[in-house]
Amino acid sequence: MFIKSITIKNFRSIKEITIDTNNLCALIGANSVGKTNILKALDLLLGEGWTSKAKIARELFNDTSQPIMIEATFREPITYSYFDKYSRQQTKTVSSIRLDMLFEPELSVKT
Repeated sequence: MFIKSITIKNFRSIKEITIDTNNLCALIGANSVGKTNILKALDLLLGEGWTSKAKIARELFNDTSQPIMIEATFREPITYSYFDKYSRQQTKTVSSIRLDMLFEPELSVKT
């Protein structure tokens, strides 16, 4: 899985950023410019913990009145299989994954 681009809005110190990646991508910069926050956003979106309401905290939001949006677009679509509630195997293809979080007026998470 190669990530083609990453878009992050309103996450921690990041107001808005879009990063187009190549085969090799490095984050280089001075201290406190947001490198770690980019990695934390990717971990929130793609990490093993996946987002739940329990993981949302006020400090994740740059501005609590605005939603957080984190999206990763893949170079090639990813096909995966799963079993539905009737134990039938299903196949889906995705070209991106997106996470939206709201703090106000009511806490909500959508992936």
